[in-house]
Amino acid sequence: MVKDIIILSGETGEGKTTALLKWIKEGKKRVHGIFMPVKEGKRIFYNPYMDIKINAEAPKSTKGADGIFEVGKFKFSKKSFKVASSWLKMKPPLNTDYLIIDEIGPLELCGEGLEPELTDFIEKIKKGEISQTVILVVRKSLVVDVIDHYKLNNTKLIRKEDLSEL
Repeated sequence: MVKDIIILSGETGEGKTTALLKWIKEGKKRVHGIFMPVKEGKRIFYNPYMDIKINAEAPKSTKGADGIFEVGKFKFSKKSFKVASSWLKMKPPLNTDYLIIDEIGPLELCGEGLEPELTDFIEKIKKGEISQTVILVVRKSLVVDVIDHYKLNNTKLIRKEDLSEL
């Protein structure tokens, strides 16, 4: 059976990631996936199941555009995205309740960032190969584009205030 894909949406910077991490901690949820919180003023990739944190932002010493994705004021490391996207290749641990991707944005819509692993992961969800509840984090302005791009039919849109109902 194919489950609904939950899309957690809201404005940029309103605290979607912070709310998710608090929800996980308070409810002792077992979660696998990719988070991109801000820690000490810098964006990091975080997998709560493996408790792995890596810097997402490109070091200032990174030269040339070959190793950098630029999104707004941010310069992200392509190597870091490669590591984070590799987490999507893993078979989800059976003892997890949720798989969360935070967040799908302009890079993924252009075939970069977490791609092509993200597309493969979403195809597994659509085929019913993922038993966990899936939450995709998408900024409000990109929800329609993400649904269209990934051809998502079974979606449930929520805001951070709705997390307690899951």
